[in-house]
Amino acid sequence: MEWYVSLTAVDHPVLLRHADGWEPGQGEDPHDGLRYAAPTLRHWLWTWQTEATPGTKH
Repeated sequence: MEWYVSLTAVDHPVLLRHADGWEPGQGEDPHDGLRYAAPTLRHWLWTWQTEATPGTKH
């Protein structure tokens, strides 16, 4: 598994990619290995913080 965050794309999207989940030689693209995507770095950090804090309401 690999985390990827784009510091140049708008809103800095965050992706979790399963490196063994796709085979470029078999005609698959990187989206085939995608396991999680957050639209922004802020959204990912907020989700991570609220899920890691016991007793936090969503």
